[in-house]
Amino acid sequence: MVDADRAATEEKPWLMLVEDVLVNRRVVSAQLQRAGYRVIEASDGHVAVRLLQQSREPIAAILMDLYMPTMDGFEATVQIRALSDERIAKLPIFAFSAELTENEWTRCSACGMNGAIAKPLSLQQLATVLAI
Repeated sequence: MVDADRAATEEKPWLMLVEDVLVNRRVVSAQLQRAGYRVIEASDGHVAVRLLQQSREPIAAILMDLYMPTMDGFEATVQIRALSDERIAKLPIFAFSAELTENEWTRCSACGMNGAIAKPLSLQQLATVLAI
């Protein structure tokens, strides 16, 4: 099979989408799925940490909203980075925010996020950031 043919038939990776607003989560998840990504959804940081520890899927990256009830994206990232399972602790985590101030990016970087993806989601930006 030619490389281009193989790339077209390969499944895209699993992504975790952490977003507290149900409508936003459903819209973004549907957009990702239409583009071929497989998605695990979490409604806040606490749920995300729990699902990551339980998941058997090979998650490639996390799109993390910053401001959520129960546990925000900053604290969730700190907890993920502290997990003993290095496969999970080293996953790329991207702030997923409509606006990211310099102060917020400083906080994102300090807690271990790898980058940021703007809302609304651009699949082209996502592919570039993930290098897929």
